[in-house]
Amino acid sequence: MSLPTSTLTGPSDAPHAPRVRRGRRPAPSRLLFFAVFLGLPLLVYIVFVVSPFLQAFYYSLTDWKGVSGNADFIGLDNYVRIFTDPVYLKARATTCC
Repeated sequence: MSLPTSTLTGPSDAPHAPRVRRGRRPAPSRLLFFAVFLGLPLLVYIVFVVSPFLQAFYYSLTDWKGVSGNADFIGLDNYVRIFTDPVYLKARATTCC
């Protein structure tokens, strides 16, 4: 039994087959839409969320007290000091789980 050749060629011969568009460049108005409605909220998020988070992490690596203008970089010493402090560990043990 042989099948008709139209069924052997695949779904691209079907009248309802979706067309694949390749190589089209988006219109400038569409790029402007993406820049305004996706880029602007992303910029606001970076400025007001990510930037303060990174700045706070940097301050945690210094000995800055918050008043003076000079801050010496001390690395992870603040974290070592807090995780070896018995008062902090006791407070942490009573609030956890």
